[in-house]
Amino acid sequence: MRTKSLTSLLLMPIVLTSVPFVLTPVGVSDSRQPHFLQEQTDQNPPGPGSPVPGGPREKADKLRDQLTDVYGLTKLNADSSGASSTDAGTVLVVQKEGILAFPPSQVIAGETTFKNGEIQHAYVGQVFLGKHTRNFPVNDKVQVTGITLDAKEDKVVLLLAECAACNGNDQEYRARVAFQFPSGYLATADVDQIADVISQVLDNETLDAAPVSSPEATDTESHGGTTYTAKNGTEFRTGKAGNLVSLKTRSGTEARFGANGKVVSIRSGGFTIRYGARGSRMVETLIAYRRHVVSYGEHRGFVERMFPRGDGLYMRRTHLVNGRSYAVMYRCFPYRGAWYCVYMPGYYYAPGFYGWAYNPWAAPVTYAWGWAGDPWYRFYGGYFAPYPAYADASLWLTDYALAENLQAAYQAQLDGNGGNPPPPADSTHASGGAAAPQTATGITPEVKAAIDEEVKAQLAAEKAAAAQRNATPPTDQPPPALDSSLRTFIVSTVLSETLPDGTSCSLSTGDILTRISTDPDANQNVKVLVTSSQSGDCSSGAQVAVSVQDLQDMHNNFAAKIDAGLQKLAHNQGNDGIPTGPAAGRQANPDAQAQPDLTAMAELQQLQQAADQAEAEVKEALRSEQGRDE
Repeated sequence: MRTKSLTSLLLMPIVLTSVPFVLTPVGVSDSRQPHFLQEQTDQNPPGPGSPVPGGPREKADKLRDQLTDVYGLTKLNADSSGASSTDAGTVLVVQKEGILAFPPSQVIAGETTFKNGEIQHAYVGQVFLGKHTRNFPVNDKVQVTGITLDAKEDKVVLLLAECAACNGNDQEYRARVAFQFPSGYLATADVDQIADVISQVLDNETLDAAPVSSPEATDTESHGGTTYTAKNGTEFRTGKAGNLVSLKTRSGTEARFGANGKVVSIRSGGFTIRYGARGSRMVETLIAYRRHVVSYGEHRGFVERMFPRGDGLYMRRTHLVNGRSYAVMYRCFPYRGAWYCVYMPGYYYAPGFYGWAYNPWAAPVTYAWGWAGDPWYRFYGGYFAPYPAYADASLWLTDYALAENLQAAYQAQLDGNGGNPPPPADSTHASGGAAAPQTATGITPEVKAAIDEEVKAQLAAEKAAAAQRNATPPTDQPPPALDSSLRTFIVSTVLSETLPDGTSCSLSTGDILTRISTDPDANQNVKVLVTSSQSGDCSSGAQVAVSVQDLQDMHNNFAAKIDAGLQKLAHNQGNDGIPTGPAAGRQANPDAQAQPDLTAMAELQQLQQAADQAEAEVKEALRSEQGRDE
């Protein structure tokens, strides 16, 4: 029997993580060679089996070309010591451990797979891989040398070359990473959605200068109180009156307290938990650069991700509500050293429809909202009441935006109380500080009039944007949060603000703020006046410092509510008391269309579990207070 040649042995298939790969030595022509060693054949003339226009293969080719534009392929030349890079493309930063890398003198013998948010190691032992193989460490910098896309298998494969000069190495290691998507996913996915998944493993270095606001830091001022340490190492801090202000466990988990001794916020391991006055809980964290995850309970939350597109920077927010997901887009820009993202309407309307929504109607109309029997409406009966009649659409949109926020607030309280109704207004669960009342300060006609002016400003802004869709956004323009013409904000999530005595008071979704300054301090906060507040929250008339990013989130939420309200008005023209007006002429805004994030649900669940553990740690630390060191 003849002895098999080395080449034939190397061509035998080897299985890595249940996926077959073939080792092909340098110089052997084979369609299964690594991409950086193959000749380009994209320019071959069409023949039998060419893709049908608009078919799956054409779709795959288009996506591959778009991904190539995003990552700017690095060109490689081969020499006796292996391939070396010449024209450099986009530099990417490794985000996850486990990408198997090979030296330039060795072929890429294995494939690392990213599936369901996890890295699957491709490893068959040093005999086959070679003694110099290694994993790319997190924060190593690499470049893309080739991209393949298999629509049938729903897989995108990137060939990588280490940026040796960036990492201070003398060899440019290589790797092959496959991104496995659910069956049928690539048939409808867009390039931004695919790049979003890739960015969980390989993030764009050019985005490092565009941070998203991180969770709040714990106030460390003593405020004239004392600090003592329990036997288990937990550090407690009290205020002047002896009330507990904060604690810090040995592991670093920090908690802040209101004047009534209830926990207002917890900060642990890169995430923050904030508590509303009646049991609502919000958890947020910043993951892998600009990936922002916020959870409102087991069934609601969102995941944000910033990414470059063309000459701009964008953010996609994937909302999850009771198992349903949808995506919203934002455009981001810098202003005075900070980055802000502004909501992009999903649809634009005809100029006449905007005028109909902005100007007075022929006569006031009544509208039956259908809320009378809803638990949330009864709960907020002393805080919010709709107008008895509507002279124009902006007043209708004012009530629509307020009602939507209060419904969300009530649902958050249900989630925080295990599905049970929130406690009554005089409950000791209220977490407000010294400036927190036990009864609500309702939304007055004057406050609603101020919100109505904000609605009209938003309608005018959308009308102008619809007329200039392709215009380049202005530079060095303040975000809406700092626009001197916009002063009234509806709180869109649970916030915890520090009072002069060191304690904290909460702000809940549906509270109303008036910004009284436009110059952020060193911590990017501005002063606001609490205009209307629910029971247990910061009292009406109190002045607190609120993050500019939080104000921008409030404005974005407000703009999204107005957008949803416009869609409802367009649909209901001539029905339910809404007068007939010009044709809506609704058209999709192509820049604002996006697909939801595939891993959002898993990330929300992980964040919830981490928050539960942090809460348990704080509860255990509180039990130890009686055994403190004197």
